[in-house]
Amino acid sequence: SKAWKPLPHGGYYYSLWGDSPFLNYHNPEVREYIFSVVDFWLDLGADGFRIDATKHLFINGPGQEKQYHQPENFEFWRKLRKHITERYGPEKTLIAETIPIPNDIVYIEPDRAMFDSMFDSIFINDIYPYQETDINLLYSAPFLHSFFNNSYVFKLTKLQQRILYHSDHDGARLATRFKDPTPEKLKLGASILILTPSHTKIYAGDEIGIKGFSDFKDFKNKWFHATVASMAWDDTKNAGFTTSDTPVIPITDDYKEWNVKVQESKPDSLLKYYRRLFALKKKYPQYFFKGERYNVTASDDKLYSYLLSDNGNAALVIMNLSDKPKTFKNDFSIYNPSKGRLIFGDRSKSRIKQKDGVVEITDMPAYSTYVFKFSRFDTKMLESVNPSTMKQASLPLDGVEKLSDNQTAYNIEMPVEGAVLRIFKGQGKVLLSAFSRYQQNYTNIYQDELDTSAKNILIPLTSSRTDALVFSQNNIRFAVEHRAAEQAFPPMKKLSESIENKNLRALWTAKDKDFWYFKIDKVDYALQSNGGLDFALFINTGKSVIKQQWISFWRLPDIISRIPINDLILYERHIRTGKVQTDINAMRPMGIGIPDKSFIFETPDAFWIMVSRKAIPEEKLEVSAIVWSATGNWGDTPPQGKPAPIVERLPFDSQKTYDPRRVDDYVKAE
Repeated sequence: SKAWKPLPHGGYYYSLWGDSPFLNYHNPEVREYIFSVVDFWLDLGADGFRIDATKHLFINGPGQEKQYHQPENFEFWRKLRKHITERYGPEKTLIAETIPIPNDIVYIEPDRAMFDSMFDSIFINDIYPYQETDINLLYSAPFLHSFFNNSYVFKLTKLQQRILYHSDHDGARLATRFKDPTPEKLKLGASILILTPSHTKIYAGDEIGIKGFSDFKDFKNKWFHATVASMAWDDTKNAGFTTSDTPVIPITDDYKEWNVKVQESKPDSLLKYYRRLFALKKKYPQYFFKGERYNVTASDDKLYSYLLSDNGNAALVIMNLSDKPKTFKNDFSIYNPSKGRLIFGDRSKSRIKQKDGVVEITDMPAYSTYVFKFSRFDTKMLESVNPSTMKQASLPLDGVEKLSDNQTAYNIEMPVEGAVLRIFKGQGKVLLSAFSRYQQNYTNIYQDELDTSAKNILIPLTSSRTDALVFSQNNIRFAVEHRAAEQAFPPMKKLSESIENKNLRALWTAKDKDFWYFKIDKVDYALQSNGGLDFALFINTGKSVIKQQWISFWRLPDIISRIPINDLILYERHIRTGKVQTDINAMRPMGIGIPDKSFIFETPDAFWIMVSRKAIPEEKLEVSAIVWSATGNWGDTPPQGKPAPIVERLPFDSQKTYDPRRVDDYVKAE
């Protein structure tokens, strides 16, 4: 909006959003007034506050890194916390609207000097598009797994320390974004959110399925309805929220059907389902708040399942993501489990068998959820490598052959251009783990068993991603060479080229028995730096019988692909700052079936992608690279003459007219 707004009696006020004035927190009277507002609500019995725009409180003039994280910010929040604790005790909570990236997590100090916790916008920003969405096309197990077991997505704080949510005042409630939002679909959305081992925020109305309006085509006109409409308590005037003839906040169009009173009387209602989920979470906090989460791979991508471990026992969560009955079967015998006890789910609607560690659910209903508890489960077999508990060693970039110690974390001071790890041939299969590090926290970004029988294995090490290496075996012969990371790639074949494109100039590929390699030549960015995704590489493996596929990310318009997209690779810079601020949002290979089996990095003239053949084992692929435009949503404008939402694509034919919402052309990689 325009920064300065006139006052009715002379003068101006500064505004960031619409007609909302920005308060001058440098003024002590303003700070005192805010303290009085806090006291007002706490005196009424409020348990705490969720603070919007936590890092934007103070403005100190131009050139101050977009006014994020000013020193006065921290001083103010510490004083507020001290004031609340002294006057109301330590039980009151403060939640920061920040996200788990380095500059934001400083607000969550160990001694609660400022805030207790922060939000994680995985669901609202990444999983659910801001448009009417068919969840049968949206949901798949690899897609959902990638958000929780993918080091490229928000890994600086543990999942158990975050607050997850799927709606808030900035975006429409879940029923608004689901196509045909039946109670069963909304129950599935609730299960996916609430049974994740983290804290949970529910935006009032999601638990009764408020949609806000009757027709999604009216969303643009009734956006306010869809986001902030009042809670519907019953079917009386204004849904029982107020007796006023002119309520400040709108009442939903659908309140007579979707309200608390109606759902209180129905044992299978959405509201009762939410309550059962929270009762389960409260009864078993060792799993649903504190448990470590591990993927369970099922034979069907529509069966989403994972284990939650807790010191020698575990819970197994299974969800049917489809509109048809499914059969789940998995062998857990290697973990020496006890017989699982069903603690959530309708036994009468399925046939459940367990024998010798094998769990089988036949005719699992559409959109249903089942949870089993094992009183004995060898959870140590699930634990991953943790460099922070190992002996630490510095690894020089001298190219000299060394022998590994499997109890050592090898730390690397990486130059800007990166380096190359060489594992010498003739050693059989070698298990390698690579980690990024922030302060003393390590994040596993890559783990794979590499076959050195026939040749040396070269691995790119990048300055933004690879800080430490761990070998699972002793006496592995290896060396780290001081040369550019891209030199780990073999000679590549050009698949497509377009000098007409502003950004994506050429697409290259190669493969060996261990990896697929891709390179996308670029000259400049087609989008402004805050435009969202930098590119997406769609991959068709020839597996699916679906003839075309719909796909969308974040707030970007949807795309229809002529052929199925079995895997995809996304690369984006940090959407809020327009630069690679950290490794968390710098790269996101979502959709790759095994998210810790890839390396993706950028040089001034190219994007480089290296994906394990364990993730994509096929001998031949069809691939297509595109760059999106958010059609003005983030201030980006497509280059002149380029359509939106796709502004660049490879392959590209300058003589062809493209439908901006379709991806029709692919090239073969062999």
